[in-house]
Amino acid sequence: MLRSCSMTVLRAITLMREFEWYTCPLCTTLYTQEQSRLPRIALYKNGGDIVPTKHRYPSHPGLAGFPFTSVSCEELHTSSRFGRQALVLLLSQAREYPMTGFSQLAAFNRLSCLLALSPLSGPPTRRLHNTFKDIVQMPTKDDAREEINSLTFVLVDPEGKDDHYAIVPFPETYEDAKAAAVEALGAYMDDSNDIVLRRSLRNRKGEWVWADIPAKHWKTMIGAPSKEVGVFARPRIAPEPFVHGPLHFAYSRDGGRGISWSSISKGLPSALHPQGIDRPKTFAEAAKVVRTKLSVYLKPLAGPDDTLTFCIFPHNDLFTWIPIPEAAHTDDALWQTLVPQPGGILGVIVNRRV
Repeated sequence: MLRSCSMTVLRAITLMREFEWYTCPLCTTLYTQEQSRLPRIALYKNGGDIVPTKHRYPSHPGLAGFPFTSVSCEELHTSSRFGRQALVLLLSQAREYPMTGFSQLAAFNRLSCLLALSPLSGPPTRRLHNTFKDIVQMPTKDDAREEINSLTFVLVDPEGKDDHYAIVPFPETYEDAKAAAVEALGAYMDDSNDIVLRRSLRNRKGEWVWADIPAKHWKTMIGAPSKEVGVFARPRIAPEPFVHGPLHFAYSRDGGRGISWSSISKGLPSALHPQGIDRPKTFAEAAKVVRTKLSVYLKPLAGPDDTLTFCIFPHNDLFTWIPIPEAAHTDDALWQTLVPQPGGILGVIVNRRV
């Protein structure tokens, strides 16, 4: 969008050498001696008539004596009641006329209207909109539709040296956008393809920064056409090192008569104390260590067909316990969160299979 606006601005600067330019005095402070000779403000539509704008200020200089009615291109070109033959270039507010290329330039310059006056050459039958197209190339409906339905991704180089760009059909959701970004720019990413999407904005210091986009507000934040969305690798957070150390070990079996925990070894457990174990990093490691100890020292309790339920003791005694959920059997991160710290108690219930 900014590229398109920049090109239009360059063309406008070129035109200023050939035309006398007038801006709305309610928008800026630029005046000329010919304000009273301005024709009425009008909006050019592709291939057809001139339609007056919904200007919010009826007292605009030059509007007196010109009712708000539609006129054809030929009438505007040939009628003497307009004082002089004129070419009208209008930049309306973008929200009112989102399909016009001039509305983009208007939003870019923060103006509501821009008028250019110049005598027209050629026979009176020459249509005004043809002269208009000769001077400024207007975007077509297909161009506008493509702009609205597309999105530009930029894979940002952390060092600011080699950004990569891609344009894709506008995705409906945040997840669709991530998938489209990976598909379009995956060749320039690392193997993880774990990304976050951000949009650029100015902070209170006037600096350009990248802001995270909430997934649930995707269409609200990136709803307008030609938004540039930054693609960033998700920061990798190094996991905290796992703390090893001795745990007191309590055991019981579920024989239908309730749980009765064994006594806990005194002091720090070691290889000489069957009830002491090193803090296990995973469920599989805990099960292996416990089965080994139980099979050696407590053979009747842990046969190959027995299942194990590990428990934690929130008050570090044997009166209250909480079973570790089965999800931790396969989720190592969850297990490491729940397993007691060194010096705590890890209990195991042996469930006998009949």
